[in-house]
Amino acid sequence: MKKLLALMLSLIVVLGLSACGGSKDTTPAVDGDTNAKTNEPAEAEEVITLVSTQAGSTADSVLGQGTTKFEELLEEYSGGLIQVESYYDTELGGIDSQLEAVMTGSIDVCCLGPSYLSGYVPEIQVFDLPFLFDDYDQINATLDGDPGQYIASKFEGSGVKLMTYFHSGLRSITNSSNQINSVEDVKGIKIRVAPSETQLATWEGFGAIPMAMASSETFTALQQGTIDAQENGLTYIYSSKIYEAQKYLSLTKHSYTSMPVIMNQNKWDSLTEQQQEWVQKALTDAANWQRQATADAEEQIVNDIEAYGLEVNRDPDRESFKPYTQAAYDVFNKAMGSDEILKMVQDYVANLK
Repeated sequence: MKKLLALMLSLIVVLGLSACGGSKDTTPAVDGDTNAKTNEPAEAEEVITLVSTQAGSTADSVLGQGTTKFEELLEEYSGGLIQVESYYDTELGGIDSQLEAVMTGSIDVCCLGPSYLSGYVPEIQVFDLPFLFDDYDQINATLDGDPGQYIASKFEGSGVKLMTYFHSGLRSITNSSNQINSVEDVKGIKIRVAPSETQLATWEGFGAIPMAMASSETFTALQQGTIDAQENGLTYIYSSKIYEAQKYLSLTKHSYTSMPVIMNQNKWDSLTEQQQEWVQKALTDAANWQRQATADAEEQIVNDIEAYGLEVNRDPDRESFKPYTQAAYDVFNKAMGSDEILKMVQDYVANLK
């Protein structure tokens, strides 16, 4: 112990002499100054928080899970430098007000139905038209290919940037009147449709009586008999418990609904290139995950709805509907001023077959 103490004292003396010896110039050395600055801890990078909403769908829905997946992936890819606050359904107001909030910047990222965006970019309704797609492979290739990128480009100057597309899914019909096997079976049925001119034209063309109605009003309208039927993606039919007010499900897959994910343009522009890369990758990967989850869930949903007591028609005569789609196509083409956009999508899909 004494030897150790002596050694320590000797070291202190040597260090003291070194500090006092040498030049009497007290001007700090340039190199020493540089090293001191270099060794200072770097200033911590600022953490950014994005507000993200899944407008109109609950957290436990497949769409809601896609929004949660975006939050998880972005925080992972950015190493926690970008945090996400996720909200669902109407927690931040109605869908229209959430869209307005994205425009003004109080919401940064939002996933919502295309009908709400059609007032800004009417071209986005092209993917909703009846019988454009047979399956999800065709849909994914179209959304991620030239048609999807073309529609995204139409948002330039709108105040928002279209980042990617989630799936609401291929749509099928539930009703309480009779099983639907062909277009003849929908004639005279009062059916709820989304508030869209093309949707109204679609069902008028099929011979039904379409009634535009907010999705939040649909269940009550079915219970009260105001409407006989509704059509939606299977994941929505299941998560909203629509099947509890219906007797029949027919897997018509008559149309598809995308769920565009948009971002406030000013927020996007404020990000560095690295931050933009993280955000885009997280959204792309979340979309791929959500799309696959939608496809994976559908067969189980059909089985569960059948077990609940609904009569399910898994193989209706889809071909019988197709000759009556022109009315919807005409409404869309008239709004666009030509058939150029519809033909672009039809040709693209045809080349995938």
